[in-house]
Amino acid sequence: MGAPTDPNQPPYGQPQQPPAPPPYGQPQQPPAQPPAVPPPAQPPQPAQPAAVAPAEGWAVKRGIVRVVVFLFGGTYLFWWFYKTRPKVTAELGTYDNVTAQTWGLLVPILNYFILYWLLRDIAELRRRFAMPNDIDPVVMLVIWIFVSPAGIGLSQNQLNEYWDLRSNGYATEDPITFIEVLAAFALWIFFFIVLIVVIIAAAAASSS
Repeated sequence: MGAPTDPNQPPYGQPQQPPAPPPYGQPQQPPAQPPAVPPPAQPPQPAQPAAVAPAEGWAVKRGIVRVVVFLFGGTYLFWWFYKTRPKVTAELGTYDNVTAQTWGLLVPILNYFILYWLLRDIAELRRRFAMPNDIDPVVMLVIWIFVSPAGIGLSQNQLNEYWDLRSNGYATEDPITFIEVLAAFALWIFFFIVLIVVIIAAAAASSS
């Protein structure tokens, strides 16, 4: 076999000499680095849903002055409870017989327990969203018993704050309806109807 023709290669059978160092004063070239290994592919991240306004009627607020004034109608508590209880129950994911509890407000002693259950659940809703509960549900019940207008005003304010936070500021004001006004003043309306009937009957009896 003939000798290799490349002058840079050593004669056949001799070990290859290491490369000569660079001349004095010139920086030595660093050894070639192996190619970087690409990082492993990340799994696709699920898309975050965009914040949208809640459906109408889902997160609603009521004015504090409104509920306090309507409470003086005598029957507004039943309407307010019937509208509030199912929303609080749905937020907790529990079950309550709203109709039975609303009628139960007519029963002495039992009505205190029914109100306390609602006040306790409102406090639990706020706790789940790290909202402060400045008034304990038991103390709130005492306020309800002795100063009902203040009790319903404080409870409605707690609910308004919760709906604002829960809906990211999309909570809407529940409009006043004729049914709400009728439910608030049903007792007074009934009283005036009876009074008018009595007056008419008395006038008819005196004229005969």
